[in-house]
Amino acid sequence: MNKKEEQIGRMKELMKGAPPKLQYAIIRIIGNYDFFEKICQHSGLTENEMQKYKEEALLKEDYLMFAMLCFSQVLEQEE
Repeated sequence: MNKKEEQIGRMKELMKGAPPKLQYAIIRIIGNYDFFEKICQHSGLTENEMQKYKEEALLKEDYLMFAMLCFSQVLEQEE
């Protein structure tokens, strides 16, 4: 299994039990993996900033932003 497949697998794990709108956002990222990989890698956010933005995204029900932040974390864990 290559790196991309592993990352997609981890994102699919995030979908389990997630609200339908979040599942849709994750599917959008998976379907456009290469694009989102380019815009989500090297965010430069600290762990605290990342957590803050994720909480704000959930409060606003901005599931695409939340999913992008999670994807950014997945990419950073790979580095």
